[in-house]
Amino acid sequence: MAASQHIIALPYPGRGHINPMLAVCCRHRPRDHRGCHGGVARDSGIRRRATLPDRIGFATVPNVIPSEHGRGDDHVRFIVAVHTDNPTWLRPWSGCSMTGPDAIIADTYVAWGVDVGVRRGIPVCSLWTMAAMFFWTLYNLDLWPPVDDRESEQAKLLVIGAMCACSSDTKVFRAWELPMKIAGVVNVRKAQGVLFTSFYELEPDAINRITETVPFPDEHHRNRLDAQQEKSVLYVSFGSHVSLPPSQLEELTIGLRDSGVKLFWVGRDKVEFLQQQIAHDMGLVVPWCEQLKVLCHPSIGGFMSHCGWNSMLDAAAAGVPLLAFPVKWDQLVDGHIMEDEWKIGINLREQRSEDGIVSRTTKADGSE
Repeated sequence: MAASQHIIALPYPGRGHINPMLAVCCRHRPRDHRGCHGGVARDSGIRRRATLPDRIGFATVPNVIPSEHGRGDDHVRFIVAVHTDNPTWLRPWSGCSMTGPDAIIADTYVAWGVDVGVRRGIPVCSLWTMAAMFFWTLYNLDLWPPVDDRESEQAKLLVIGAMCACSSDTKVFRAWELPMKIAGVVNVRKAQGVLFTSFYELEPDAINRITETVPFPDEHHRNRLDAQQEKSVLYVSFGSHVSLPPSQLEELTIGLRDSGVKLFWVGRDKVEFLQQQIAHDMGLVVPWCEQLKVLCHPSIGGFMSHCGWNSMLDAAAAGVPLLAFPVKWDQLVDGHIMEDEWKIGINLREQRSEDGIVSRTTKADGSE
């Protein structure tokens, strides 16, 4: 018999979110599981009313969020409280006799649930309790047109793909564009997967778009790395926000391609361009990956990075040398720390030519 498992469920404290989470817990309760523990802040009445299988338990978290009866009066404060990564949330499980947990199921709006799993090395599945198209909408909120007060309230706007919305819809979305709500949707990229309370035949267009666009950890990544020799692959990533000038990106791409080194490149929105420039047998280009896991793989021999602090820490933890490509802000200082104090890599910014570009022919020792 397979080893029993302990799963923690973290629902968003609203009835429309709690009920789907309860359904998931009941559905995923094989006989060899030790149980599924759910945390519901303040809604202890639901625990009393719910008829649940024996191995599904509750842990309530009091005095963390506004009372259920007053949430509508201060919805923003309620959202802030739920989205705050507060140690109080997990305190009910700290003394639990069960070992684990082996996995976490977290409502997408409980964004910190994914972060807890990442920090502790626990697999996380995100549960989305609304329409898949609405998930897609929030994930691509930056594609929505700006609010135009001159537009008719009923004017139809082509928003995303084939989806249309009224001009008044965009005003509502912009008014409720709370960063924390958006963060929850974007944060699913760190999870091992996402569950939708929908199905393909009901929302084929939305689910196709999500599948094609939203990156999740891919077993294909590991299989490709497993096939490479030890320390033979250069991992390339410039973080979440840094964008190289087109001329520098072209020089860098050509230089790495001509070097013959195997590459694992996190290209974000430049995946299509990079895939055209780099042959399939030269490397793998992905929109996102679990960076520390990739860096710890035996095939990774170096890390070309924008030298953000978190990336530097990941490289140091994995014991991987850096080719630093700092672009702005703290990265400029980090590059000197990495090279002069930690002595774990080379700062390529020092090799810039008069036009500010690091040439495609630059070598790691600074020569050409």
